Amino acid sequence: MPLSLPFFSSSEIEKYAFICLGNSDRADDSFGILVGEKLKEKYPEKVFSELDNDLSVFLFDLIENKQVQHVFLIDAVDFHGKPGEIIVKNDFDTKITQISTHTIPYEQIKNIIEVKGKKFQLIGAQVKDLTFMGEVSEEILKAVEEVAAFFIND
Repeated sequence: MPLSLPFFSSSEIEKYAFICLGNSDRADDSFGILVGEKLKEKYPEKVFSELDNDLSVFLFDLIENKQVQHVFLIDAVDFHGKPGEIIVKNDFDTKITQISTHTIPYEQIKNIIEVKGKKFQLIGAQVKDLTFMGEVSEEILKAVEEVAAFFIND
């Protein structure tokens, strides 16, 4: 099933921001970073990637930006789905496992964003392989293309 977010329109990109997390040394954990690199080609001011800076710096700037009304956190997760399967969640449950060890846990990121009256959504892809220095799976590469294409070609 293709990614569907009926409210999203690139003509209103000033309302959105993207937090793209991951670890490119752990195979499929690079999902968020790979999506972020593609999104930065079209929306360089709207995308945070762990390759660029510390999340806490970006998060502070983001929550103070009055134009941004909706934040997407994009990352590899484990929700016991099929490899490469994409989920979109407004909140978390015990079925979603955060793969990477980020400086700030998902729930805290969500709370920081929402306390400022902004909307939050997680876009996650089910990992297949987390081998250190391993290759990104075909399933995750397809998920990267699907998510990036949705936001770039809405």
